[in-house]
Amino acid sequence: MVVEPKLQTMKIFLSLFIGVLFVFQFCKAGNDIYGEWIIYKYVGGNISALSEDDAKSYLDMEFDFQLDYALINGQKFSNPKYEYRDEQALNYLFYNYKINKELIGIKEDILKVLDVSVSNQVLHELFIVKDKLVVNIDGVFFFLTKKAVYDEKINQSY
Repeated sequence: MVVEPKLQTMKIFLSLFIGVLFVFQFCKAGNDIYGEWIIYKYVGGNISALSEDDAKSYLDMEFDFQLDYALINGQKFSNPKYEYRDEQALNYLFYNYKINKELIGIKEDILKVLDVSVSNQVLHELFIVKDKLVVNIDGVFFFLTKKAVYDEKINQSY
């Protein structure tokens, strides 16, 4: 009978440890999104509502994701919700966007998807590809990088 209380205590400790680990991992993933992002390139999809000139006009569009707001092309949204999910890359991209995953540089089988929503309405669905974000706007895939990285590359080119 002495073993049973120790076992119960161990189960509680293990449950708490796993819970803390889960929260830490979620917060770590969430923190990667926070900050200023900028569109630096694009790839046309198979079906697009944007002309080449329209797509080019999105270059340098800024996104700013913070805990208490999201700023997308100058429009501020309060209290955004960031939700991550994993999808089978091949099937998800084919059925939702009619493209192969290689078009946007995805080599992995699992695609990390981030929904940015406000008041239960999804503003944008983004894909996390290494240290970049990809967003589909009217059939064109726009690539975002952290603004600090972008500014550094511009400064190095002069």
